[in-house]
Amino acid sequence: MGKPTEPANFFIQMLGGFAISQGSKTLSHSVGRTKQIWTLIEYLLFNTNTDVSQEKLIEVLWPRDDINNPQNALKNLAYRARLLLTECFGEEYSFIISKGNTYSWNRELPQTLDVKELESAYALASGKNELSAEEKIEQHLRAIALYKGDFLPNSAVEAWVIPLTAYFRQIYMSCVIEAEVLLAAQGRHKEIINICADAIARDPFEEVVHEKIIRAYIAVGDTHKALDHYNYVTNLFYRELGVKISNEIRALYHQIIQTVNDVELNINIVKNDLTESLGMSAPYICEYEVFKNIYRMECRNLVRSGKSIYIMLASISYENGTVPKPPVLTSCMDKLLKSITYSLRRSDVVARFSRSQYIILLRSLTYENGLEIISRISKFFSKSNNNPRIKIDITSEMMEPAFV
Repeated sequence: MGKPTEPANFFIQMLGGFAISQGSKTLSHSVGRTKQIWTLIEYLLFNTNTDVSQEKLIEVLWPRDDINNPQNALKNLAYRARLLLTECFGEEYSFIISKGNTYSWNRELPQTLDVKELESAYALASGKNELSAEEKIEQHLRAIALYKGDFLPNSAVEAWVIPLTAYFRQIYMSCVIEAEVLLAAQGRHKEIINICADAIARDPFEEVVHEKIIRAYIAVGDTHKALDHYNYVTNLFYRELGVKISNEIRALYHQIIQTVNDVELNINIVKNDLTESLGMSAPYICEYEVFKNIYRMECRNLVRSGKSIYIMLASISYENGTVPKPPVLTSCMDKLLKSITYSLRRSDVVARFSRSQYIILLRSLTYENGLEIISRISKFFSKSNNNPRIKIDITSEMMEPAFV
């Protein structure tokens, strides 16, 4: 008589979605059932090694205490959950075990949970052990590959899910950051770019990841992508968070500029790279770090040119002086930039100064010209702005020569 066939392993996905798979069979939220059935299955699976009391399950399933006879409702829900599982995987398996006052997932079933695998890989990669750098990289990359997205996204508002979402996201980001250090030491910068790009797609506001991908672009010699990403993250943080990027990322800007065309000897190639399309009639829009350098150079030139140059600060606010929150501010700042662009000349320079302000440098300008420009910007903005509570305030000041 032969040995009984071992049941095939069940794989449970909880990151980026919920699914139970065994071979070609998969049970997921695509099978329409009530929210409580899925919550019961998910909670018991996540707590596989625990006998969960009826009281705890009732608290999880009906947190607002809006159910009559909760014990009977739980019993009925467990029956329907068992039926759902049996319909998919067959009657030979017992999935949900009831014993006394408790329910549990059958821990004798051969199964793999992606969240447990993620924790295991991260523990190996970051723990104090004898693993080589290569082995630690392998475990970090394994954990990163397991993270398909947030923990149980279809149950994201559940009280028990919320802290776990943050917990697993933090593990994932820690793996990305720690893997970068190990990969950079081995010169594997293209792999860094790939894992950082994925991490940014999942969470665009993890600033340290932006710093690492810019460093990786610099390391592989792709300074154009490094500069593009620097401009992207600067604009993103201004627009969405209303904050400036860190000094570490700002320092990378100077590193990027220093590496551009570092060994180019053909002056015509350099000239072509520097030349802007002559058809451009709009003002020069740049990052604030660039604006500062242009401003300082103009201050030096004023000593001998004698020309009048003004700076203007255009600000968005409500009538009471408070700054609108996104997405209202984002829309208003887009409209203000268009108004500025339509109103200025190609010799003028514009930069984002803060989340609600643009700073402008205007060459060869009289006081009267300045008033006309302020009027034009205000007029254009008023036409596009449909919120009467929003106002713009534009102040100007003449630049003083820098005596050096």
